[in-house]
Amino acid sequence: MSAALLITFNVLVSAALSFVGAAALTGVGARLLRLRDGRARLAIALLPFAKVAVELARGVPSNAFFWLKLHEGARQELGGFRVGLGTDRLSPVLQIALSAQWRGAVHPQSGADLIASLLSRRVGPWAPGAIAAVLVVVGAALAAAFVVRLARSRRAARLESAEVIEVRDVGLRRRATVVASHEWHGVPFAAGVLRPIVCLPADVASQLSSEEREAVVAHELGHVRGLHAIVVGVVGVLERVLWFVPGAGWVAREARAQCEVAADDSAVRSGVDRAVLASALVRVAELSQARGPAPLLALFERRSVLSRRVSRLLEGPVPRPWHAIFFRLLGAAVLTVTVLRATILGNP
Repeated sequence: MSAALLITFNVLVSAALSFVGAAALTGVGARLLRLRDGRARLAIALLPFAKVAVELARGVPSNAFFWLKLHEGARQELGGFRVGLGTDRLSPVLQIALSAQWRGAVHPQSGADLIASLLSRRVGPWAPGAIAAVLVVVGAALAAAFVVRLARSRRAARLESAEVIEVRDVGLRRRATVVASHEWHGVPFAAGVLRPIVCLPADVASQLSSEEREAVVAHELGHVRGLHAIVVGVVGVLERVLWFVPGAGWVAREARAQCEVAADDSAVRSGVDRAVLASALVRVAELSQARGPAPLLALFERRSVLSRRVSRLLEGPVPRPWHAIFFRLLGAAVLTVTVLRATILGNP
């Protein structure tokens, strides 16, 4: 069996196990912290995908039992299971780790090693490699389809022929062009990173009040300032790479929803009235019955997300003493470090 396929199986399955564990930790942590700031909530929602990116980039560590099995034909004599929570250099560490004993020495291993061994015994030595090939082919096809769909949605808006309304400075030496498209009949969206564009469907923009139109533009500029095009693109690709992981789609949708919340907050910070933005969200939803292809960063994604955002805007900011804010941000920092450093049945 190809060593490359065995390595791929180990890395993908270890990343999947780490993703599930990180998602569970993040979900519990988010409920306990109850953060209000959209940027902080987005950062927490992205932790499972950040964990996966780290695992995929790191690959199989050089001290893993996997290499002994691959190069020396090592067979596990005894196995170990360790659960621990502590600190290392003042940094929190969570471990749910496996180990294997061979020739009197203990070597770290991952849940992927055990799954591969089980498949080899029960199905055949070819099984892990064959499964890895299927995972890669399907994931690559889904990721490619996602990228193509994004490109098509931008072409469908015919941005090059759209009417330029204004140009706004959005920081990082970038200027965003706000356009009205007569060809796009979906919802307002932002696209691009270096030369960002905010696209308003002309038929929708004409039926909004000037205050609502400004609120919509401010929201989309919030996406541009937050570099959400990169966030949503990377999350979309990783979601499809992890197509075989239960809950990956839900975690990705939550991350996209937090992008919308962060953009709402950005609009409010720029001076937009909360009630006006809430009104604009509802109005656009009513006007955009016939959707085109899903854009990269739309004004809203699902009605349930829209309802949550409108309620949050109308509730207004919740006053909290400075020490409550400090401890919540400290908790968010601890959660971030814990998730990124955790070993949850993945590679050590």
